[in-house]
Amino acid sequence: MLSGHFILAESVCAGFNFINKDVVLWTNEIACNDPDSLKLRWLDDSTFMTRNTLRIDKTCPPRVDIYKIVSIEGSHLTLRSVWIGWNESKDVNLEFIKQSN
Repeated sequence: MLSGHFILAESVCAGFNFINKDVVLWTNEIACNDPDSLKLRWLDDSTFMTRNTLRIDKTCPPRVDIYKIVSIEGSHLTLRSVWIGWNESKDVNLEFIKQSN
């Protein structure tokens, strides 16, 4: 299980903060002081999904993202973001650096 605060490489603040096995915060680069709280669900030992917890529109489903751990080496984490959108696109690897508290 992942824990701690991971910032996207070459970013000031964007990244994940894994709070516990059920909750992760996502911080967007344009809103460093306003992270989104996401439901975290592990699909297997290396794959997890996130789901928005704030319901903005009652007629739309929540946003869901799927990630697979590619590697964890020291403070370096690589996740593969699995494309689940409408149009054709490819999965991408995201590089993170763990932040000390």
